Amino acid sequence: MSTIKMINLEPKTIETADAISSEILKTTQNKLGLIPNMYAGMAC
Repeated sequence: MSTIKMINLEPKTIETADAISSEILKTTQNKLGLIPNMYAGMAC
């Protein structure tokens, strides 16, 4: 019998991301007008 474990990663916002990720999210939002879910999910 195998066990599957899932990790729940909360998407980050400009306010909750670390300094480098926050700058990337700000730049993306300024250029695109939004933050893609993939970017929010991958931010630290």
